Amino acid sequence: MITWQYSFLLIFNNFIKREIASVTRSLDVYRPITIVNFKNWDVEFVAQSWYDDAGQLGLIIYQLVNEMTGWWQRFGKPVISTEYGADTNVGLHQDPSFVWTEDYQLEFMDRYFDAFDNLYSKGYLIGEMIWNFADFATKQDVKRAVINRKGIFHAREARPKASAVCPSLKAALHPITNLCPLKC
Repeated sequence: MITWQYSFLLIFNNFIKREIASVTRSLDVYRPITIVNFKNWDVEFVAQSWYDDAGQLGLIIYQLVNEMTGWWQRFGKPVISTEYGADTNVGLHQDPSFVWTEDYQLEFMDRYFDAFDNLYSKGYLIGEMIWNFADFATKQDVKRAVINRKGIFHAREARPKASAVCPSLKAALHPITNLCPLKC
């Protein structure tokens, strides 16, 4: 286990959040306490996600760096980004890139990697986790047709999308593989 993650804390007030965190911290002083959060500056637990301004790739670096810098300034602790990705239909391409295309997912990730490089260099970011390895089934909803398509692999065929083999992803993962004691 890497962190203690409490999704349900968003429904509680700050006093209850602090009490739950205090009990958790008394049991385990080593792992961070996190909460999946979408730009809610009223919590003391940090995780970052980005869903605004779909299709506006030029805003990603500015918004991501500003948001994570804000978290750093508020809490004085580095952030682990546990989710980033763009829904993509396998085989769909368009130039210039457009939302839902593999080209858009590639550009989206490249912008995230540029922002992450900036944040790593300042010490504001200490980890990241792409969302998600593979597409997966979701509940019925008008926002998605059957599956969450943010994976870098197609769900049914385990076929890699263009983002799974892009040089930026390989470069982002390279330092991690060098640190793995098991030679991952």
